[in-house]
Amino acid sequence: MEQFCFKRESETLFLRGAGRLTSQNCQDFKKTVFSCLDNATLRHVLFDLSQCDYMDSTFLGMIVGIYKKMRSQGNFSIVQPSPAALQHLHSMGMDRLIPIQTAPGNFPAEMGICSNKPTVEPEEILNAHKNLRDISHENKEKFSLLIDVLENQIVQKSKPVRKRI
Repeated sequence: MEQFCFKRESETLFLRGAGRLTSQNCQDFKKTVFSCLDNATLRHVLFDLSQCDYMDSTFLGMIVGIYKKMRSQGNFSIVQPSPAALQHLHSMGMDRLIPIQTAPGNFPAEMGICSNKPTVEPEEILNAHKNLRDISHENKEKFSLLIDVLENQIVQKSKPVRKRI
């Protein structure tokens, strides 16, 4: 079962993702995390991925977005990723960018739960893939076509509709 949990304690934000973490279930989680980052003095973000079965590229790009946001405030670490999560992080080169703790963290027993809403806005999906693209040359090649398609989709969406008379 897909689940996103969070809890802020003092200057630390604890995050947990379980199950299949994809664009189909992470919109509210992203909003919650970025709201915490914008509205609180945080020095640490710890993201437990020990129960993660799978992550798609949109979700991985969102993780990079959290990392980039935290760079100016403090530190961000991934905690005890499952073998599947570690493989996904490695395949995108994220393990060279984001610190990974293999030991279990001291996470709170009780955490809040986010609802699972799909990320449907092409701008959100575009930003996530631009985050991944910027990590490495390999990622630039992997995601250039998708980024072009999303950018074109956004441009087409923003053009006014002309009526013929």
